[in-house]
This record gives sequence, C-alpha cells and structure tokens, in this order.
Amino acid sequence: MNVVMTIGGSDPIAGAGIQADIKTISAVGCYGCSVITSVTAQNTAKVLGVYDLPVNIIIDQFRAIVDDLKVDAVKIGMLSSSDIIYAVIELLKAYKLKNIVIDPVMVSSSGKKLLEDNAITALKELIKIADLVTPNKNEAEVIFGINLEQSDISDKTKEHIINFGVPNILIKGGHFEGEHSKDILFTGGVTIDFSSERLIIKDVHGTGCTLSSAIASFIAKGNDIVTSVRYAKEYITGAIQHSIKFSENNKQRLIDHFYNKSF
Repeated sequence: MNVVMTIGGSDPIAGAGIQADIKTISAVGCYGCSVITSVTAQNTAKVLGVYDLPVNIIIDQFRAIVDDLKVDAVKIGMLSSSDIIYAVIELLKAYKLKNIVIDPVMVSSSGKKLLEDNAITALKELIKIADLVTPNKNEAEVIFGINLEQSDISDKTKEHIINFGVPNILIKGGHFEGEHSKDILFTGGVTIDFSSERLIIKDVHGTGCTLSSAIASFIAKGNDIVTSVRYAKEYITGAIQHSIKFSENNKQRLIDHFYNKSF
C-alpha cells in the first residue's frame, strides 16, 4: 500500500484539514499519516481559534514518520507562520521527499485568515519546491501577483505563471463566474482545461483539502499529474454530490468522503 503524508492543521468537525486528508487518502486506497502544524477550533460556520504547535513538535512528528515509513507522496495544507513553513522546507529538502502537492491555504471557507501576512514570502519559497500547487483564484492572485478576472487567462498571464518555477500548477475554478467550472492545469509548458458543469450544491466544507489530498494519493499510486488530477476531480465531484447537512445549524455541507462504498 502506498503511503501519503499530510502536513497541516486539524479540524475538529473533520470536514477539512488533516481529518479530511486522512479520510480522502484512505478512500482512494492509500495509507495516510499526518504531521499536525496547528490545532483549530472550527465548525461549518466559523473559526473560533487557531493554535500553532511549537516548531520542534512539528519536526519530531515529521521525523517519526519518515524514519519508519517510505513516503510516496506529501500533501501540504495549512501552515500558518513563516517559522513553520521554513521548518517544513528544510525537512522536505533534508529527506529528499518527492511528489509534493501543496494546497496553499490562506483563508478558511468561512472567511477566517489562516496565514499570517508576513508568511507570504515563505509560502512562495515552499511552493517553488513543490511538484504541484493547487490555488484557487484568490490564492493564485496573491502568489503569482496577477489579476484573474475570468477563467479565460491571457497568454501573457499564462507565460507568467508557467515561468514561476513550479512544474505543475492547478488553478481551481470554483471562484470564477459562469455556468461551467473550469480548473486550469499548467504542466510541461502547456495548459489543460478541466471544464465541467457547475454543481448546484454550494457551500461545502473542505473541498480544497479533499481535492489536493486525492491528487496526492493518485500520484502516490503511480499515476501521472494529468491522470491524477482527472481522477481526483471525479472523486471530489461525487463526494460533493453526496455531501451531507446534518442539522439546521450547519452553515456548510460536509463531504461524504466514503460515498463510493465497496462494503
């Protein structure tokens, strides 16, 4: 069984963050292990607090995993401070880990900032050692210093993104307007559009975490980037379609990560 390590914050309601990652990795058929960087107190309505773990504990978790398991892919989510980011960069380099997928979490789905303003520079350094980065429209604008008014990206902007230094970039289309949601993959100097009819279901918690974890898992299983993105999009579409609203208190729906049950 292939091993996927996820690095990020925990979510007590288990719809996003480390908990969503582990469920996704398991659903895709890999073994998930985790390095927790922050403990959040959140639900589908709001983030009550974010509590970063000391950097030495983050380092010890990482080493405990890589000293005992062969890691086939790494998914990185919420890293809230520059100290945490630079520690993760050094660990990834020291252990020469491959197949690194980064979901650059800056703001929670409920609108809470999850990345310190002074950590943007550090995040860009981390992204440059990734194999794939999966920003949404707003995150891509901050990271690449561009303006994305629509999903039909100009040739000049495409060239700027391709030259950023990351071999593969997937800009998610959820925040663009229009009847169709178009994710755009920059890979090998070309762009590939993954266009699909926009789902009627809205306000779903943890979609970004789930998509990036699924991509990392399919890569860990030996698929190329394009195939992994395609499979992961199929998985997240089904998971959203089967998402659940447990009560009237839920402001967002919760993904059913195990909707495709084989038992």
